[in-house]
Amino acid sequence: MTVARDPVEFGAVVEEVSRDMGALAEIRGVALSATSEPLNVTGDLQRLRQLVVILVDNALKYTPAGGSVSVSCRRAGRRAELRVSDTGPGIA
Repeated sequence: MTVARDPVEFGAVVEEVSRDMGALAEIRGVALSATSEPLNVTGDLQRLRQLVVILVDNALKYTPAGGSVSVSCRRAGRRAELRVSDTGPGIA
């Protein structure tokens, strides 16, 4: 498997995925919010997008109607930090 190492504006990826998944959240009765800052990383755009989609989809899937999912990305030192939080039951 070849993984690209290109410049990616990760904050924009998080915002885009959140917008794209907003309709699914609405159908499920879950509030979806996203916050991000401009954040340039080196990576594979498609795989990073896929990662965010998988994490947000999982959070939406396991959050009951009336709950919420929040997605954020920020700089943490020299690294990027992605957080997906939800009000679902969690994992024991």
